[in-house]
Amino acid sequence: ESSVCLLIFAMNWMLIQQSGVDAVAAFSVINYMIFISLMAYYGIIDAMHVLFSQNMGAGRWTRVRSFFHLATACVLALSIANTLGLQLWGTSFIGLFLQNAQGDAYRFANDYLKWVWPIFLVNGVNVLICAFLTSLEEAKAARAKIDSGALGTLVAAHGMFWLMKPDEYFETGW
Repeated sequence: ESSVCLLIFAMNWMLIQQSGVDAVAAFSVINYMIFISLMAYYGIIDAMHVLFSQNMGAGRWTRVRSFFHLATACVLALSIANTLGLQLWGTSFIGLFLQNAQGDAYRFANDYLKWVWPIFLVNGVNVLICAFLTSLEEAKAARAKIDSGALGTLVAAHGMFWLMKPDEYFETGW
């Protein structure tokens, strides 16, 4: 994490030296857009991560491929939608973060968006592939431990506990 800190510091320092603080504000806006798109990709991919691991560990490769194809289709559709949305309405998105549409920060952000738009196409696929490969290693390690007996006898149990609430609980004054 310290290397990321140094990289961002150096990048911000160079932007300030070359174009002033408005360039840093514009760079921040583009980063917000990248992180927002990444959150959407992670929403899809985190759900798939468990499905990948469980089915890999069980040796259900047909299901793994099906889930991978589904995740890829969802991520690509979202990537294309993000990219088209930014191409068509990028200035409107930038306007959500910057108030002055005639300012230098607004102009810089629009210029940066013209250069970084391919990131929105490939980020989701990159994260999906990383999650898939991570799942593969987790499944192999888990399967090896189970097969070796290192975890002992595996037992699954399900329980449920119910209590009845008194009638006074439901009598509210609002």
